[in-house]
Amino acid sequence: MTKVEYNRCLNSLKEAACSLNIADSEYKQYEETNNVTWLMSSFEHRGYAEGIIQALVCIGFRHKDLEKITCII
Repeated sequence: MTKVEYNRCLNSLKEAACSLNIADSEYKQYEETNNVTWLMSSFEHRGYAEGIIQALVCIGFRHKDLEKITCII
């Protein structure tokens, strides 16, 4: 894997982590308000992050943060 590819994978990993943080905050909003819109939005962001993680694992990207995020999911 070249440096450019590695950096792109790392950026994708950061995007997945950000998406998981957004999903967590939206789920907390759902718990407070019981508004289903927050729940669906949370599921969308979580699914997006899971897709990124699956793609990174599939291409063989390895990073310590990837293992942490995989444990969270």
